[in-house]
Amino acid sequence: MITADDVKLAVSKLKHVKIDVLSSDYFLNAGHDLYVHLALLFTAMIVHGIVPREFLISSILPIPKSKLSGTANSDNYRGIALSSILGKILDQC
Repeated sequence: MITADDVKLAVSKLKHVKIDVLSSDYFLNAGHDLYVHLALLFTAMIVHGIVPREFLISSILPIPKSKLSGTANSDNYRGIALSSILGKILDQC
């Protein structure tokens, strides 16, 4: 069972970034009621074994491997996946 304190601790570990529509600042500055509702949601997801599709969506950004090799070659890039804010909070819980 996930508690509101677990969610609050997980949110406190977030960095101040905007990955998708939801910014981490929304969760960092939220009140206790949001943490209670997220704890209920996460507990229900674990009990029923279902994760909404929105939690699985991530953004893939190309990062250059080396600045010396040039940016024109696509082999010089690696992709990193940025998961959603709610997915990051669930992972921390």
